[in-house]
Amino acid sequence: MCGSFGRGWVTGFLEGEGSFIARKASRGAWEVGMQASSTDRDDLVKLRKYIGGKLYGPYKQRGPNHRPYWQWRLYGQPRIARVLRWMKRHLSKRRRKQVGKMQQVLKHRRWERGWTPSAE
Repeated sequence: MCGSFGRGWVTGFLEGEGSFIARKASRGAWEVGMQASSTDRDDLVKLRKYIGGKLYGPYKQRGPNHRPYWQWRLYGQPRIARVLRWMKRHLSKRRRKQVGKMQQVLKHRRWERGWTPSAE
């Protein structure tokens, strides 16, 4: 985990470049995760250093003038729950709503089919 500077950096980076995911997977169970993509691999390496996760890439983009990009992903209930607790209060209203849905899924461990988090 990271100190207060690292937490601020992670929060700002994910607010701008990240995706907060709480969705039904193909088999109907819920999955929760975070991800970010960037043409600047160093930022994603720093993100992985601070809160873990996996780095994928490089991937080619379409078009001759596009630079390759990398993708960072974090899945796994315990680590995500810890990160969301300290990050949520510093995020925008839209992001807090996404994180709230993720926390609801994590809190209730509702991975089975047919369950839907309430709209808040």
